[in-house]
Amino acid sequence: MNRIVADADLVARLRGTTKSVEIADESGNVIGTFVPNEAYERIMSFLLPEPTKEELAEARAEMLAGGGVRAEELRARLAEIRRRREARQ
Repeated sequence: MNRIVADADLVARLRGTTKSVEIADESGNVIGTFVPNEAYERIMSFLLPEPTKEELAEARAEMLAGGGVRAEELRARLAEIRRRREARQ
């Protein structure tokens, strides 16, 4: 994920917000949306809920039955997840 460092004025204005905030340039053109961490965490937990114990057990059994996961395969899966996440931003 890329990072932009906000100046003290912007930080002060965003701190304490509980809802999404549009961010615009001097001409009023919206350049993005700021989502506070708490709201972001709620959204992500809804989109990617924690697996149940049954789901974890099923995944473990599947991995063991298939001989596990090779490091290259794991890296490829993680890279794909990263690409999808960055594409959404």
